[in-house]
Parts: sequence; structure tokens; C-alpha cells
Amino acid sequence: MKLRLLAVLLLSSSMLFGCDQAKEMIDEKFQEVKDGVAEQISEQVESVKEEVSEQVTEQIDAVKEQTAEKVEEIKEQAKEKASAAVSSAVSSGTVHTVKMKNNNAEGIMVFEPGFLKINKGDTVNFIATDAGHNAVSEVTTGDDWTVGFSGGKVTFNDEGVNIYYCVPHRSMGMYGVIQVGEATNKDDAATKAAAIDGSFAMNTGRLTNYMSQVK
Repeated sequence: MKLRLLAVLLLSSSMLFGCDQAKEMIDEKFQEVKDGVAEQISEQVESVKEEVSEQVTEQIDAVKEQTAEKVEEIKEQAKEKASAAVSSAVSSGTVHTVKMKNNNAEGIMVFEPGFLKINKGDTVNFIATDAGHNAVSEVTTGDDWTVGFSGGKVTFNDEGVNIYYCVPHRSMGMYGVIQVGEATNKDDAATKAAAIDGSFAMNTGRLTNYMSQVK
């Protein structure tokens, strides 16, 4: 009896020891699996983070580029609008007419009107009423200008006195005066006009008369 009981106890102990070993092995295996899964998850998370970061960076760069292009486009549009506004302001000035004629009440070879006062930004349209006449600046506060024998327009953007003439009939006193705004160069223009007027073969005094109207 005693031997049988001892055998049962030994068998039970052996079984318990085997269960403990199995449990320990299972725990170790489970821990290995947990560690392996955790490592895989960590690697996947890092990979996803890196991929997302690259995508976000690319998107940000794309947005920056699009924004820069849009800014440049807006700048160009603003420049075009400003240029158009300036052109519109210049072109919106009054248009005056000067006829280039063989004769009128003043005499022969004459601009009509011979004296004209306009505002800064106004335009003068020279009309070839009679053939063979042109208009060329001699005294001006802006750029020199020329109108051909078929006529043409000149816009005056600088204040001062402009004295001009017809090339073929210069010695015949075919001169004209245009005052633009303030007569900033009146004294100098008057001095030159007096010298020019004295060289006429006919119509002497015409240019001096025009200059007397400058105010």
C-alpha cells in the first residue's frame, strides 16, 4: 500500500513539474510572439510615418509652388491693370484740332489756330486740310516731335510752351504755338520766338503775336 501511494505521489509530482515546464515554455513563446509582433508593428508605424511625412512634404512643396505662381500671376495682372489705367488716363485727355492750310484770314501758309492752349495730357490732331504741309517741333519742354504731310496726332505730357513750324514754308512764317498748362519756359521761348520771327521773308510778326497770347 505504501509503495503504491508513493508511486502515485511521484507520478503526480512529475506531472505537475511537466505542467510547470509547459506553462513556462508557453509563456516564453507567447512573449517572443508579443515582442516580434510589437517590433513588426513599430517598424510598420515608422514606415507609415516616413511615407506620410514624404507625402505631406511633397504636398506642401506643391502648394508653395502653386502659391508662388499665383502671386506672380496676380502681380502681372496688377501691372497690366496699372499700365492700362495710366494709358487710359493719358488717352482720356481732350483732343484738339489744328488745321494745316494754304491760307485763312491771317494770311497764307498758316496753322489754324496758330496759338492753342491745352492741358497736360491733351492731344493735338494735325489735319492736312491742304497738301504740302507738316509740323515739326522747334521749342519744346518734352521730346521732339514730328507730324507728317498726311497729318497725325501728338500727345503733350509736359507743361510749357511748344513752338513748331512747317518745313517747306518755314521762311514764310508758317509757325504755331501750343501752350501746355503752365508756361514754364515762357521767357526762353519768347527770346527764341523773337529771333525766329525776324528771319521771316513774309508774315513777320505772326509768331510774336502768338507768343503774346501765352499766359
